[in-house]
Amino acid sequence: MMWMMSVLECVFVALFGVLTGIVAAFFGIGGGVLIVPFLILCVGLDERLAAGTSMLAVLITSVSSTIAYERQRRVVNKLALLLACASIPGGLLGALVTSVAPRLYFKVILSSVLVLAAVKMIRKRRSGSSGAPRGLRMRRIPLALLCTFLGATIASSVGIGGGVINVPVMTLVLGLPIHYAVATSCFVIVMTSSASVAGHVILGHTLVDLGLLLGCGTALGAQVGARLARRTPPRILRLAFACLLVVVAVRILLR
Repeated sequence: MMWMMSVLECVFVALFGVLTGIVAAFFGIGGGVLIVPFLILCVGLDERLAAGTSMLAVLITSVSSTIAYERQRRVVNKLALLLACASIPGGLLGALVTSVAPRLYFKVILSSVLVLAAVKMIRKRRSGSSGAPRGLRMRRIPLALLCTFLGATIASSVGIGGGVINVPVMTLVLGLPIHYAVATSCFVIVMTSSASVAGHVILGHTLVDLGLLLGCGTALGAQVGARLARRTPPRILRLAFACLLVVVAVRILLR
């Protein structure tokens, strides 16, 4: 499917993509929580096309973010693969359960969990290390997988990505320093969004040209966001992410 835009509109979309890419890479999220409202309110797409087009941009964003963080050697690849094994089926299940139970229940649950995670991240005293992560709580891997699966299920049911779940799980459950959690989350999103993009494209829910235009902007912004995150002290990054969780929680309840 094609989407006709003027040159000025193309520039506006690309610039929004750059800003979104900076935020997405900085926090280790896909950026869909920002892109979907933009496509609905500013571009005029319906929710179906907005979701499908957003996922293409999210995939491009997360690939760019992962490349940047791989250069910094902060992506824990094996952990990302494990979490993806839990988040992919969780995301698929979330799409199914929305037809069984009212979305309001999932909105309240997810918002409560995000606010609780934000409080714990703010109160967390250990600021992490700028070196390689040490003391990863490997015995809690099963708990982390369970939290990731349930989080992805609920997040998918309300139409947001799993980045806001991945980072708290890695920092609070596994004890991974915030910089590594953000970087690893980007790699998880690459794998989880790939399946979603394929499904949306097959179903015709994606405006490919618009998604690629957004993706060009987000890819550029992601490189900037990864550099900003690298220079941000662990505690400041953790506090900023906690604020993001609260904002996302409020947005979910108001949708």
